[in-house]
Amino acid sequence: MSQLLEVAGVQNIVGNYLATVHEWLPVIQPRKLDQAISLPIWESGAELSALLLAMKLVTSHSCDSSDIDQHHIYQTTKRFIGLLEAGGAVSLTVLQANLLVAWHEYGQAIYPASYITTGWCVRYANLLGINGYPGAIQLLPGQVGKSLTIVAETD
Repeated sequence: MSQLLEVAGVQNIVGNYLATVHEWLPVIQPRKLDQAISLPIWESGAELSALLLAMKLVTSHSCDSSDIDQHHIYQTTKRFIGLLEAGGAVSLTVLQANLLVAWHEYGQAIYPASYITTGWCVRYANLLGINGYPGAIQLLPGQVGKSLTIVAETD
């Protein structure tokens, strides 16, 4: 996890993610991500750290159950997202991080966690107003639902 404190480590995580996973699962806007990582990590917020952890998780090599490092990244990412949720964090970045975790769980056949995380993502997207149905109840007032109708932008 020390990679999150080093500029080269963060750039490595982001570059690896954009070159691999982002090609077929574009849930992050690369331009906005570049803007966010240009700030020091302590100014970017905990949500960006969770997203970077999730990016590291999905770009790590597939493993079997004996790979303790992979298990450690997974557990840390899940706990961190849980802490953000418990702390009341509501942002697109948290949703993006958990979407990547859900994909990891699905790809590694981590059941029923994959099913539960996917449901969490759907409910969280509804909270943000990303539901594709204009008649849906808006849980958060203001511009949140209007401004977040497109999750990803391809460059």
